[in-house]
Amino acid sequence: MPEDFLLIGAQEPMRTRLADNSNVFAGIPPYFMPYGKDFIKISKNAYNFPVYALPVLAACLRKKGISLSCINDFYSELPDVVTSAIRNTRYAVCISTTFLTNSRSIVKIAKFVRHVNPALKIIMGGPGIINFPKTRRFADINIFYEGEETIQELAPMTCLGQDVSKVKGISYFNGSEEIYTDARKPIEDLGNIPIPYWSALSKKIKEERYLPIESSRGCIGRCAFCLETRYWPGVRLYPIERVIKEIKNNISRFSIRHYYFQDSNMCNKRTYLASLCDALHREDLGIRWSCESRIDTITKELVDKMRKAGCRAITFGMESADPRILRNMNKNISDKKMKAFLSIVKYMRKRGLIANINVIVGFPGEDKHSIKRTIEFLLEAKPVAYSMSKFFLERGADIWKDRARYGLKGSMHRWKHRTMQSSQLDDILRHIFLTVSKELGIYHWSSASVDLIRHMGKGKRIGEFVKFLKCVNQICVEDLRRGKAAYSNEYDRSFRYITKFLS
Repeated sequence: MPEDFLLIGAQEPMRTRLADNSNVFAGIPPYFMPYGKDFIKISKNAYNFPVYALPVLAACLRKKGISLSCINDFYSELPDVVTSAIRNTRYAVCISTTFLTNSRSIVKIAKFVRHVNPALKIIMGGPGIINFPKTRRFADINIFYEGEETIQELAPMTCLGQDVSKVKGISYFNGSEEIYTDARKPIEDLGNIPIPYWSALSKKIKEERYLPIESSRGCIGRCAFCLETRYWPGVRLYPIERVIKEIKNNISRFSIRHYYFQDSNMCNKRTYLASLCDALHREDLGIRWSCESRIDTITKELVDKMRKAGCRAITFGMESADPRILRNMNKNISDKKMKAFLSIVKYMRKRGLIANINVIVGFPGEDKHSIKRTIEFLLEAKPVAYSMSKFFLERGADIWKDRARYGLKGSMHRWKHRTMQSSQLDDILRHIFLTVSKELGIYHWSSASVDLIRHMGKGKRIGEFVKFLKCVNQICVEDLRRGKAAYSNEYDRSFRYITKFLS
């Protein structure tokens, strides 16, 4: 039976990331595709995770009596499945661009939908339509920023073919002219957002055994590189009882007890986080979870509360250990706070929690001295994992408006400024990797806190996951240093362990 709407999520294909040089993996081998041996067969779905926005929008549509279906990832789903879903849709396809970093990927999806079923309205939303404004003309309607209230107002009108010009927060085209409606205010009470309708992605849930969740939107910071403060202005918190209700719903319906809190900063408000942890501990739901935090908002006391409530990993947005770069980023982290964070990373290791430190390489002002300071911090902190990202110049972020100050030219993953240009990053990342990973035996792992929970949901223990990271690190270091020499025995042992772990 045909559905009214089809929701499509998409994650940037790895081959596109490599071709565009938009990911660190152009500088060092990805963990499922090292230079020596092919890991794609044993970890082909490594980046195909459950997308939170889809079941949230699905719940909003169902609230309005709209029937729907969902595709979690356009690029990893079987073509016949995608084609059939599009053909069996009556009114509209909604495309999320949240995880797409290339305009061609967005256009490809829109053109495919148009080719398969020309009668459908195409609705797009997410950061992609801001970073790549020219992609908007491939949609009939574009939704800006938060979409929950907008889609509830827009969907019934789309089904009935009504005029949408009064709907706030969208754009549409009149010939070649893009028409913008009035901006929509952020949702005041996040408790009004319906509980995600994960049944629309039940197949994906059975594969993964973990789910993303939110307890807040926004961040107390205003990092110059981040577009998220435009999406989530200010900080808004979900009612704690609403978070507990969502978890209980997921447990009763899907037996899911592993979660990734995708809040921009889980420690936005310490008193709230402490209360949430107390509630989770009191409910005794037996869950395990991970999250993200700024380095200047976490405390040892919070670490203890979080662990007691089920937290097992935290990803920290440190970005750099150089005070000048941090000032340029508008992070303004003092030496005292850096020392406190160093102590917390070591404390987490003692308490059996994974600390994953994020680093951004190439921000305006970056040079060999700032890179050296960051390397020295990582070597002293000895986190279980760290991750490197290339500086990514997004339109609308504060740094975009401040380009003249740094002589910054270009956009997205291709740029240059007074102290560096993007073409230098591969060699720099390789140097950082070989220095830090060889010395510490840890791997740069962009999603360590997510992947830990993902694998715990499949029955793995923390110790097994840490060994997995070390094995991946070992083969990648050897791949970069071995040249044409034969594989070592340690390489083969590591390869066998990784294959077993991922099977």
